[in-house]
Amino acid sequence: MKGNKCMQESMRNYIMETPDQCQQNIMQAAELTQIITDEFCKQTYKRIQIVASGSSYNAAVTARYFMEKTLKLKVEVLTSFSTLNYETMFDAETFYIGLGQSGRSTNTNAAMRKIIDRGYSLIGLTGNVESEMKCNCTQICNWGVGIEKIGYVTKGYTTAVLFLMLFAVEAARKTNRLRSQEANSILKEMLSMTECMKKVIHQTESWYKANTAGLFTEMNRIQITGYGSNLGVAMEGALKIEETLARAATAYEMEEYLHGPCYETTPDRTVMIIDAPGSASSRAYQLYQKLFALTPKTYLITTRKCEGEHVLSLPYPVKEELSVFINIIPFQLIAALGREQGGNPYEDRFTVFGDAMSTKSPRKGNEVGL
Repeated sequence: MKGNKCMQESMRNYIMETPDQCQQNIMQAAELTQIITDEFCKQTYKRIQIVASGSSYNAAVTARYFMEKTLKLKVEVLTSFSTLNYETMFDAETFYIGLGQSGRSTNTNAAMRKIIDRGYSLIGLTGNVESEMKCNCTQICNWGVGIEKIGYVTKGYTTAVLFLMLFAVEAARKTNRLRSQEANSILKEMLSMTECMKKVIHQTESWYKANTAGLFTEMNRIQITGYGSNLGVAMEGALKIEETLARAATAYEMEEYLHGPCYETTPDRTVMIIDAPGSASSRAYQLYQKLFALTPKTYLITTRKCEGEHVLSLPYPVKEELSVFINIIPFQLIAALGREQGGNPYEDRFTVFGDAMSTKSPRKGNEVGL
């Protein structure tokens, strides 16, 4: 549900809970992922295909490159709609995953059922194992979201990204793609990352307050650029802003933004650039410096040590693929705090619209979250 009845629950509180939930999940990685890793280890697969919608789709896009690097397998991410209506090529050498926090997405469940009906195994990942999803998969697995009752998910997105990464690490360990020492080292880096997340939350709140008068009260059209795993962050950031603030927001891969979409960037546009560590970082910083020629509303979210009125500097020692857990927080807090200050005045109308379009199956009364 996305109406005002959820206001007693706070998006901000769920964001605050997320680092501890992630820490708990990392410490229990082998147990948490056992169902899916055991299934993965039953045979040799050539690829992984993930089917999802909305924030779950964005989470899969975010985790994809880490999964490929760790498992040394091609990972494809498809929307539930395309899978249901257009995909025809399925095979026994593909490991299929259906992803949905509530487990009630009619589109995702129908797409999962299509794959199952063709005789292939599929693992369902969700925050509610008693949902309708359990009827549309070979096995169902809780990805460790805990409780989240607001439809504009934050904790769910982040824990979904983490679960897919933990699955990759533990599956790689079990299939000898990673030595146990290497796997433990990655988990240790992830634990350190959760401590950084706590600091970023408080730092971002201060940044938000300092920029409320300029960025957050005047932005009407927002363009967000990212690259690599952080393209998924840009996509989720845009979705959260659209959902909660009713502002048009679009995510672009950084270089693709320069091949057409930048021509839309007029002085009244807001552009937010995600600068993650890695080979493309210098290009992102160059874009930030030059983009003021098009709009004064240019902002940089960066893991480099950098100062500036329009810069949110988060100089924490994380690798590019783990920087997603830090870089998503500013967007989640913009959505959460903006919603508290008024947000989308038409929330109830969109709840009715979603029900009319049957995007979710009816509640059964046994939900632990959404």
